[in-house]
Amino acid sequence: MGVEVLRSIRPSVHNEVEAGDLVLTLLDLSSNSLKSIEWHIFTGLDSLEVLLLYNNHLESISGSMRLHKLRSLYLSNNQLHNFPEGLLSPKDRPQTLRVVDLSYNHLQDLPIEKMKDLPLSFSVLAAEVLDSPECSPSSLEL
Repeated sequence: MGVEVLRSIRPSVHNEVEAGDLVLTLLDLSSNSLKSIEWHIFTGLDSLEVLLLYNNHLESISGSMRLHKLRSLYLSNNQLHNFPEGLLSPKDRPQTLRVVDLSYNHLQDLPIEKMKDLPLSFSVLAAEVLDSPECSPSSLEL
């Protein structure tokens, strides 16, 4: 018997979770085979504080992030080339977000100036990105 992994998520999955008395604060979708995600699939998960999406095959995350209570977002060990949409716009980004882990991705062309406005207390970027010439320590003071 093989191990089952997710390859996609139905947009209505949150309706099934939030319909009962269950309040979802942590969602672990790590170690699956997800390739892309649109933030809107999490709409309705109003109590979500921690989202684990590490160890997937994510190449893109798009749309407006509407997770108003999200505190921690773990996206390490994916195939991301760009900084995820929804994290840079103050109107889309949760004001509660404090931890973002983007380590071990293939990030390029980081929007350093916009990243300075992120209210993060802890963020992790891949070592190869931090070694690039445009990423001096002074430019990464978040």
